[in-house]
Amino acid sequence: MKNNLLIKTTVLLLVLLSAKSQAQSYQLFWSDEFNGTALDENYWNYELGNGNWGWGTGQVDYDTKRDTNVHVRGGYLTIQTLKESNYWNTDIYNNWKQYSHTSGRLNTAKKLSFKHGKVEMRAKVPKGVGEGVTLWMLPTFDKFGGWPRSGEIDVLEICGAQTTQSQGTMHFGESGNDQHSYAIYKPTPTDLTDDFHVYGIEWTATQLKWYIDGNVFKTADISVPYGTQYYFPFNEEFYIILSAGVGAAMCGKDDGAAMMAKYIVDYVRVYKTADEIVTIPAKIQAEAFTSEKGTQKEVCTDADGGYDMGQIGTGDFLSYNLVAQDAGLYKATFRVAAGTGYSGAIKISSGGVQLGTANVPTTGGWQSWQDVVLQFTLKKGVQNITLDFTGQFNLNYVNYELISTEVQPIAVELPKVFPNPFSSEIHIASQEEDATVRVFDLSGRIVLYESLKKGNSVLNTSQFSAGVYLVQIETESAVSTVKLVKE
Repeated sequence: MKNNLLIKTTVLLLVLLSAKSQAQSYQLFWSDEFNGTALDENYWNYELGNGNWGWGTGQVDYDTKRDTNVHVRGGYLTIQTLKESNYWNTDIYNNWKQYSHTSGRLNTAKKLSFKHGKVEMRAKVPKGVGEGVTLWMLPTFDKFGGWPRSGEIDVLEICGAQTTQSQGTMHFGESGNDQHSYAIYKPTPTDLTDDFHVYGIEWTATQLKWYIDGNVFKTADISVPYGTQYYFPFNEEFYIILSAGVGAAMCGKDDGAAMMAKYIVDYVRVYKTADEIVTIPAKIQAEAFTSEKGTQKEVCTDADGGYDMGQIGTGDFLSYNLVAQDAGLYKATFRVAAGTGYSGAIKISSGGVQLGTANVPTTGGWQSWQDVVLQFTLKKGVQNITLDFTGQFNLNYVNYELISTEVQPIAVELPKVFPNPFSSEIHIASQEEDATVRVFDLSGRIVLYESLKKGNSVLNTSQFSAGVYLVQIETESAVSTVKLVKE
């Protein structure tokens, strides 16, 4: 462990004190200081592979979760790009392909998303011809359609051959007609690879502001349409992406030299204003959402008056950024109303993990209110709560109560994988949900990738060589891994 715990605490206090003196008073909402020994997968996801056309930018690296490419050690996250001489893996079409480089790519999709605030990262970026590193954000829900209609925010983009500048960009516009606005920061004569720097963005309902080490280098007004043709889609939830790679169109090809480029991250922090940080236990009004689809705010005649979210239909949702003060068993009371002959259901999830489903009965009127109760466990800290709806009804509020801080493990029925050892087939039985199945060899390469429907499935493994394999089955509620031997 580096001798930085006191330093980080001091820095955090100074940042908070400084923030109080500014027009916007920010408080820490979430952070990863990388003081553990492994990536915190409560909030981070590995993105594996090379994506479609090199993640859409022409990158040539294959992103892995190998320790040599991504690790947390000594108080830092390191994403390391390596030049490879004999690395093979599958592309998105499941074809074997040789890759010249490996690297890493992480995101917080479904686990940590937010709307507005400040995002800051302290990091040391690498040199290297063709190398590129980024901190950027994409929308949690493509509410306005595919890229770039629902937006993209690039906090930093740095090429290893141009290390005296960083670029900040926002993307928007119609599909096939990307509009973007960017600025380049040139702290001449500073070389950004010489030391750690703080890269950040301040994001409000009306403005985006990019800065490095506190020096603002771009401000964008997002309160009005862009010209007369395009809108700004930036008042929705976004999630964070950290990536490093080689060969993107922006940074060019590598020069053939041996490469071991290290993108070293000290911390990633998200700040919000005090009024935007909502803690539970508490009663959360339905209209206090961060993102929504298909619902409509309307006057409510329930006992507490105010508003409800009405005209809810199948496929609609509401999402909320909440902070659980304690881990434990919670009771959620949904205040609902449904007209005669109408009913529905609320599926609640946190961080992409389904917590349960509450059935909404007919209440006899669109303003005839009843309580529906559901219990589930939550971890302490930030919760990305999503309510997915079926049927037709209205929702007034959700009251979250802490029942117990003694968390009981949730029993999950795992699919059965057999036989072991196997020869030409692997059988997967008793899948209760749709699943993504990845089969790895012992070098960490994906040798088979399948999307399976719930029920029973058979994988063709006749092309596998003899040896040991890991079968990973990922569903919405659990991830399981089993070790099998090919005879």
